[in-house]
Amino acid sequence: GPQLIGRVDLAQGEWLPDLHVFELLGETARSGVWDVLAAADGRIYFTTYFESAGSVDPATGEVLRFETLGPGLNELVEGPAGSILASRYGAADGSNGSVLWFTPAGELIAEHLLEGPRDVLIAAKSVAFDARRRQIWVNTDLVPRGGGPVRHDARVLDLFGRELDRVEQPEIQFMTFGADGTHYRVELLGRR
Repeated sequence: GPQLIGRVDLAQGEWLPDLHVFELLGETARSGVWDVLAAADGRIYFTTYFESAGSVDPATGEVLRFETLGPGLNELVEGPAGSILASRYGAADGSNGSVLWFTPAGELIAEHLLEGPRDVLIAAKSVAFDARRRQIWVNTDLVPRGGGPVRHDARVLDLFGRELDRVEQPEIQFMTFGADGTHYRVELLGRR
């Protein structure tokens, strides 16, 4: 600790005071802030992976912690109707990763567990929301439980968590959607 969110005034090119989202007195947090999302509602949502996620109001400094969502939350994106989506890389019990869908107050709407063969840990990484098609995209690390090379895929889910498609090649390293539904992604095929 502490867990801070740095800010920059882009118009003036100046650093603004950090937002303090968690201060541990006499101890240290297991991680700093992992990912941030400046949402349309004016709040900044954050994950810490090892501790709980939450949000902060940059005007007042008010921090909400989402303890009930649990640890392991990785990347964030805005979902349908002002909700938030987050990837959970994995769980402490060794189960596969998932995509969480929750309200701005941190109330869980749904958690979509990623499925696959038992001998592979499926770890959720980046998440994107296609508002036009109402689909969730998530890319993964596919970690063999007995050792071996890590593979990757991307999954397309509906809002109920049903898998609609799986992309194995090329590897999708990051994806996002424009307001008009245009899909932008970074792909890796071999070394290109």
